[in-house]
Amino acid sequence: DMETIVEKAMARSADDRYQSVSELAADIRRFLRSEPIVARPPTAWRQVLLFARRRRDVMAGLVVVCAAGSVASAGLSAGSARAREGERSAREQAARAQRTSEFLQALIGSTVPDTSALKMPEFTSGPRWRTTPREGTIAMGDLLSGASAQVPVWFAEDKELGAEMALLLARSAMTNETTPRWREMYERAYAMARNAWGDADGRTQRVGNEFHAYLVMNYGPAPEAKELGRRLFENARATWGIDDPLTLDSLAAYAMPLTKAEIDEFVKPAATRLRPDNAMGRLRLSLLRDVQLAPLLDSDDRDPKVMEQRVADVVRLVGKDSTMYQGAMLELTQVYNIKQYHESAARVGDEVLDFMGEPTDM
Repeated sequence: DMETIVEKAMARSADDRYQSVSELAADIRRFLRSEPIVARPPTAWRQVLLFARRRRDVMAGLVVVCAAGSVASAGLSAGSARAREGERSAREQAARAQRTSEFLQALIGSTVPDTSALKMPEFTSGPRWRTTPREGTIAMGDLLSGASAQVPVWFAEDKELGAEMALLLARSAMTNETTPRWREMYERAYAMARNAWGDADGRTQRVGNEFHAYLVMNYGPAPEAKELGRRLFENARATWGIDDPLTLDSLAAYAMPLTKAEIDEFVKPAATRLRPDNAMGRLRLSLLRDVQLAPLLDSDDRDPKVMEQRVADVVRLVGKDSTMYQGAMLELTQVYNIKQYHESAARVGDEVLDFMGEPTDM
């Protein structure tokens, strides 16, 4: 039952999780009183599907084990080697699964004053801790913040898994927490990603871009946000080149808190360094200026014909079933309104609504 409570508390889907800390605490109390708990374990088939979606690397290792075992049964030495490698991978993933399970059990146990009543075995991966509420009762932010602080200790022997766990907790804090504690958690996740994968890895770059975006949204053009954005962009440009989509993502993130003068200095020259055949890169830089940075432009700089061309380029290169198309169309609606083309604005607005039912990202 305790494992079922842990699984429900940390379910990927918000609908599958406890809807409040009080619901979680109530189920723990039921467990301690040997009463039926509300949480119910998923069916065996759903567990397989969720596990396969969550830990594709484990499933891949199991496939390798099965494939290698089949070849080994035919007496092929290459198959035997693959089987041994698959077994080693399976053992490693089993250890990761145990470490994660113990961590989540410790997280749940951190809400209970007397953990001895839970009859949990001693953990091999890390120590227990006690969640301290900021105000009165324990809130979700208290749980996430306390768990995040324990990640470096619990996952010291598996830096990659630790980085993934720290990022998961930081993202959860952004959706559940209204206090600035998420910032410390994102800083920890980014530092652990750099330690696990290095700056020349796309995973680290994406964590940094995510952290930078949240800094800008919550603190505006603060010097530290600008500095982080500059460092991320320069790292991406040096590692993957200006034409790489990840570099362009970093450039777009870097431009978010900049002034118009800073944009003219750093962003515009990037277009001159793109390959001539990189039509998508040029489109993204054009949309960066005409959509993302539009609030910095004077009304005289908002040209309907320019935005009409941008929309046509998006349709040609990406298609209409994308968030890029929706963003371009919304900006075109805004430009029409600024120029007093209200009939055109209403027409485009209606078309946007038709496509906003089920958008699909690129």
